[in-house]
Amino acid sequence: MKNTFVLLIMVSGLSFILGVSVAWIIAMYEFPLRKFVSVAFMFPLAVPAYVFAFVYTGLFDSSGLIQALYKLIFNKYVWFDGFRTPLGVAFILSLSLYPYVYIIVKNAFETQGSRIFEVSKIHGVNKRFLIFKLILPMASPWIAGSMLLVAMETMADFGAVSILGYDTFTTAIYKAWYGFFKFEHAVLLSGVLVLFAFVLLMVEKLYNKRKAFYSVERVDKPFQRKKLLGLELYGILFYLFLILFFSLIFPFTQLVLWCWSAFSVELSTDYINYIKNTLFLSFAGVFMVLFFGYFLAYYYRNHKNTISLIIVLIATAGYAIPGSVLAVGFYTPISKLFYNILDMLNLMEVSQLLTNLAGLFILILGYTVRYVSLGYNTLYGNLSRIKSGIFEQARLLDVSSSDVFKKVIFPSLKASFFSAAIMSYLDIAKEMPITLMTRPAGWDTLAVRIFGLTAEGEWERAAIPSLILVVLGILPILVMVIKPRRH
Repeated sequence: MKNTFVLLIMVSGLSFILGVSVAWIIAMYEFPLRKFVSVAFMFPLAVPAYVFAFVYTGLFDSSGLIQALYKLIFNKYVWFDGFRTPLGVAFILSLSLYPYVYIIVKNAFETQGSRIFEVSKIHGVNKRFLIFKLILPMASPWIAGSMLLVAMETMADFGAVSILGYDTFTTAIYKAWYGFFKFEHAVLLSGVLVLFAFVLLMVEKLYNKRKAFYSVERVDKPFQRKKLLGLELYGILFYLFLILFFSLIFPFTQLVLWCWSAFSVELSTDYINYIKNTLFLSFAGVFMVLFFGYFLAYYYRNHKNTISLIIVLIATAGYAIPGSVLAVGFYTPISKLFYNILDMLNLMEVSQLLTNLAGLFILILGYTVRYVSLGYNTLYGNLSRIKSGIFEQARLLDVSSSDVFKKVIFPSLKASFFSAAIMSYLDIAKEMPITLMTRPAGWDTLAVRIFGLTAEGEWERAAIPSLILVVLGILPILVMVIKPRRH
């Protein structure tokens, strides 16, 4: 409990500092390569936390880049074990999680428009008051939602903390269940973890319950970014480069070097199936996450009461449940029900095809429960900006819900839908425990391949599926940027 709590505080703090500061710089300032940098900060989302863990650990192994450079310069090896400390684990997880904060909060800053700056300038409001009393409070639903995602992802992480040897609730659950076969102990630990997640969810919902965040303009003009010059420009560029170096350039370089050395041994035609399975399952999961995430956000936006709060809390709590616990919790009862139905209908002789279909259904259902919080938290912020009068007028004019969605809601939420799709796709593509434990035969993904290789200590060979997974995550981000915006 202490380890989990310490890690939660440290990762939340580091992710907040990195994510909000970068979002502020990108949204508020104009400088060379700003568009390129704004895209580059999305790329670390494509790197799973467990890949960051084994890459940074491997950097200081005898075959790692740091050891090779140190050996070349000083003709000896250096011993370093800093990534297995609480601060080191928090650093690794923050590299993987701060882009959540950056993407969501940057969208909040950029959609506030110019009116707030113009009015503040007319009334002589100083910069500190503008930032801390106006801009940040107006962005608080996005900040709270992104930090909630970071907190729940930290509590549910298993791959990175297990590689780094840092005991948390998730490693204790795994050891109790699969190490000591103490099912009741694993259930107890899982219950405590879920209860803690409910507390976090309750705090966030109560914080935003009686707040409204409406735009005062029908068509808001984008504000004029401040152009950076001189020492301020170089200082900010150095700060941005430093974050990109540790979260993207450094690990990507190590993966490429390992791939080069393991290319002939590891790469095979099986990777075509790994890629196809990863993409199919990711797209199916994204559709379900967006559908149910929007439904929850719309429901809570229009029915803020105790019952709706409880429903949202229950529906979005899956993000804090360890994937292995969620997998067993789904697979055991549903598989029993499935085989009972087959037996009743005398269909056991064709059960292989049906078993595969049921396995896919359980797997995608597990993704939905695990990641629906991504869709909900990303969509709810912008949905809360749409005035209640619009829905009331639509009801009075007998406008159908589908027309309201197509003509009002979707245009307003288009960017949020895409952000939610990108983040849920990246999380589902790199998800490991649920896929590992509930996938049907022949449905291995890139994440499953990475697990098999890292479990054997084959880090160089694991770099190949890791690099492919990173590239598959970067591609939709590039599509989002290259695709021209329609006004």
